[in-house]
Amino acid sequence: MEIIYTQDNVEGEPGPNLYWRGRPSEFVQLLVDAHRLGVSPGVTLRMEDLPYIRLSGINSFTATSSEEGGCLTRMENGSLLSDLKSGLWREFLHNVLSISFYRSHVYQELSVSGLTSEVNIIMSSEE
Repeated sequence: MEIIYTQDNVEGEPGPNLYWRGRPSEFVQLLVDAHRLGVSPGVTLRMEDLPYIRLSGINSFTATSSEEGGCLTRMENGSLLSDLKSGLWREFLHNVLSISFYRSHVYQELSVSGLTSEVNIIMSSEE
């Protein structure tokens, strides 16, 4: 799976975008590895530490589950940060599940107002 940060249009969405491209089986593995983010606060997952993920255009990508969590995406010195409440991570992972069955894509939009999002997230299992 490759996670690409780009200023270009992706799937019709103007940049900046974070484009996740992988096989359905890689999205299943992501569900397993990221599951704990949706269970409780205080969890941190560095995407670059997962052996099947390659980052392009960013130095690192850290996902955190916290009590306050209100940031889907924020760029900081070439690194991407996501900090969400556990319930929002569960919604995020439901969207990942939807593309793990067969080749398709999804635009990550979470159902909460006031969520900080500096970068669009588009995921595709059509690789």
